[in-house]
Amino acid sequence: MKKILAFLLALTMVAVMGISVFADPSPAPVKLDDQTIELPDGTIIVTVDDETIVMTDIADHWGKDDIIKAVELGLMVGYPDGKFHPDDNLTVAMIYTVLARIAGADIDLLGDNWIDNAVAWAQAEGIADDSDPKSDATRAQMVAFLAAAAKAEGDPTEWAVENGILKGDENGDLMLDSYLTRAQFAAILVRYLGK
Repeated sequence: MKKILAFLLALTMVAVMGISVFADPSPAPVKLDDQTIELPDGTIIVTVDDETIVMTDIADHWGKDDIIKAVELGLMVGYPDGKFHPDDNLTVAMIYTVLARIAGADIDLLGDNWIDNAVAWAQAEGIADDSDPKSDATRAQMVAFLAAAAKAEGDPTEWAVENGILKGDENGDLMLDSYLTRAQFAAILVRYLGK
């Protein structure tokens, strides 16, 4: 009887080992919504208007959900290196470009240089200031641009705070003189569009 039990135990172990050897050890991609999937390695893939945007650097980032939403809405895109670069500073021209997208303007029709196109659109809309469009944008500039685009009256910062668009850090500091990162802008955009 012991020999039979030992034989059955050995046969079971071989069967279990055989199954585990042939089983696919990698987890399946996770579908986050109709446009977005997350691969097991943390790569986020978003499909927008038949364009695939790959981002390998946001899976563990605090702004992941807002970044995905901004990309799904077609307002922001990743870089050709397959990353979003969430902690990179945003330039003035990048903000103009996103605001043009929100307005439904096709600034590509204005010429070959996207920066010149963004500036021309922002000037025509009364949004642009006289800063270098290639310079990093401060949070104060971004607030002024959003308020101008929304045709908000009064102080832009008060408008942004009252509407829940701009939030401060844990101490309530709005950090208006700080440069704006791509992830921060994505989060602000989601709040802005929700108003």
